[in-house]
Amino acid sequence: MAYEYESSLKNRLLDLEFDTWEETAQFEREYRELERVYRKAKAWEKLKEEKMNDYITWSDAEKRNDLFRMDKLDGTNEFRNLLSDLEDE
Repeated sequence: MAYEYESSLKNRLLDLEFDTWEETAQFEREYRELERVYRKAKAWEKLKEEKMNDYITWSDAEKRNDLFRMDKLDGTNEFRNLLSDLEDE
């Protein structure tokens, strides 16, 4: 997942001006939430990368169980595809 727009989006948001204190407070809450979402997404991507690197040394049973679980959490087939690639080698 690419995060190339993160800094430009943050800069554009920080340049906004609000008419009331309530609007400013609401923006600050939403901005903190955006930062939290980016941190979580980056952490998930890092974990996925680390797990994929670890699989090379695991047994087939360990790989299969963990890969299917990660696919389910991620909503993709990235891990299942990795397992298939490893089995082809």
